[in-house]
Amino acid sequence: MFTNKPVASNNDFCKSPVELEKPWTVDGKGGATEIHKEMHFEAKKLSNRELTISELITTEITYLHNMHKFHSQYILPMMLPGNAKKSRSIRGSISMQVNLMQFREVLEIPPDVQTLLRQVKTILPIHEDFLLKLKKINEMHSDEHVKFGQTFLNFFPMLKIYAVYYKLYKSGENYFSERDDGYDVMQLMSNPIQRPPRYLLLLKEIIKRTDEDHVDYKSLVQAKSVIADVVESLNMKLKQDAFQATTQRIILAELRLPDLLQPARVFKTQAQVSLYRGEETPSKHTLYLFNDLLVIKKNAKIDFLSGGEVKEQIKLSPRTVHYSTDPKNPDTLIITYFDNEFDMDSHKTLTVKFSNGAEQRQHWESILRGFRDRTISRYG
Repeated sequence: MFTNKPVASNNDFCKSPVELEKPWTVDGKGGATEIHKEMHFEAKKLSNRELTISELITTEITYLHNMHKFHSQYILPMMLPGNAKKSRSIRGSISMQVNLMQFREVLEIPPDVQTLLRQVKTILPIHEDFLLKLKKINEMHSDEHVKFGQTFLNFFPMLKIYAVYYKLYKSGENYFSERDDGYDVMQLMSNPIQRPPRYLLLLKEIIKRTDEDHVDYKSLVQAKSVIADVVESLNMKLKQDAFQATTQRIILAELRLPDLLQPARVFKTQAQVSLYRGEETPSKHTLYLFNDLLVIKKNAKIDFLSGGEVKEQIKLSPRTVHYSTDPKNPDTLIITYFDNEFDMDSHKTLTVKFSNGAEQRQHWESILRGFRDRTISRYG
């Protein structure tokens, strides 16, 4: 397909797309008819399509090379007992007779990171098969008959196997950032995160350079929809992992309340505020907003000291929490809540003045309103 064979058998029609840098001439003086201009345009477009498909194949080769290097020179030595901390010194010299399909327990590496590393040997075979099919199609057909779209449609759904890798990637990043050879590992470890989005970008380019009446066009468009959905799903795994890491840090390091850790609990935002309770003198607090809980922590008396004391935990529910604003004070939010949803006399009121002003108050109000609307829609 990329041999630059002549497109016709006589005169200028024997020129390859590479040779067609200027419109063909009919009068020997540089004048070109409209049809010649169109033929030149089509030839250039065909060349660009071929180049984009060539880029897909060559980047797939590079990706597989990097992943094999990651597996053989880093992962395999690390997964041998006792070598988690000194794998850099032995990689490259390790016997290739070691069974790559069997990993042993390595206590020095956290379980999440071990699971992450084990995904690489699962990912490799599907890409090796994909590359072979791309090469076969590319070598057997001329561009006007080539059909890559169906191969993409068969391959892209398999990329859902990346879900575990995406979910645990942050754990691996945190672990290797503290190792002496962490930079080298993280460079290779990031390749599977970058590859699915790269397919989407390359496919968009291929479609852009393919005529709508081409035999491959409809399949390519369908494949673009499939890979876009897969990429979106995988990106959500990354975000969920980041949310979980942040939630865990807030609960354990700042609030120091491990009992608050729950699988479905997600940290949303926090704010420095001045808090009023009735006629009390305002005091400085930090509000921590989760998807189901509002935690109020009184700040340490001296600003540069860490710590503080958790004063209250308010469960978020349309039946137990209400909020309103004060037109005279745009930076203030009034929160009314009930300790007991069945006892209407148990209500309490907090007047919250946000240190960053009205914009921050509006942000919090928007989050609370969204939570209330979703909850009412679900249970109301």
